[in-house]
Amino acid sequence: MNRFFVPGVCIQTQRVVFPTDLAHQIYRVLRLHPQEHVLALDNEGGIFEVELDIINSTEVSGQIIKRDHGVNEALTQITLYLGLTQREKFELILQKCTEVGVRSFVPLITRRSLVQSGRDVENKIERWQRILREAAEQSERDIIPELKKVQSLSSLAKLASDEAGFVLWEEEAASNFRAALNETQNRKISLLIGPEGGLSDDEVKICKQAGFQPVSLGKRIFRMETAAIVAAAVTLFANGDMDI
Repeated sequence: MNRFFVPGVCIQTQRVVFPTDLAHQIYRVLRLHPQEHVLALDNEGGIFEVELDIINSTEVSGQIIKRDHGVNEALTQITLYLGLTQREKFELILQKCTEVGVRSFVPLITRRSLVQSGRDVENKIERWQRILREAAEQSERDIIPELKKVQSLSSLAKLASDEAGFVLWEEEAASNFRAALNETQNRKISLLIGPEGGLSDDEVKICKQAGFQPVSLGKRIFRMETAAIVAAAVTLFANGDMDI
């Protein structure tokens, strides 16, 4: 059954009226017909089964026949800090880590990141949010991950007391990621992945001061997109969030 995230204002007492972009997708692309069922999600965990009854070039809407609450979100809430990189690579990470189960993303400006100003990504935000939405729909997430404001690593804020943080650093030799995960009881976990050129020693010091523990993913050196996907999956697996 097709799933669509819709703004809360589209969900009425007994009906859902789909916004223009989704109406176009339902009518023109998917070519659905009256009496077919779809799921509308309010991005707050609510899921509404809808029987379509009006489908045309100007309106797509339907009757709510069932209400439910989503159960597909991981208990572990991962925030992924990502060094800004080339568009295709960054978007791949957003897509795949949404599918894995990351809860929020923080674009990060570092000394070696390809982007050095938040203004340089302002025109990409809408596209990135659309990628998150489509990946969440495809992977049957109950919510769309949050895309937070671009931050500079040099002004990295200290983690909250109920949050564990790990910076994946290829030069770390003393602490491995699996052991570090086994030692934490936190369900809020922040992961920080540097850009292709890596993080400088000074930047790792800043991460430590903010509460991030440097850890290694092993003897092999991963590309940043590989490291991001692996780190997110390993975190959820270690916490039992990939069990059936």
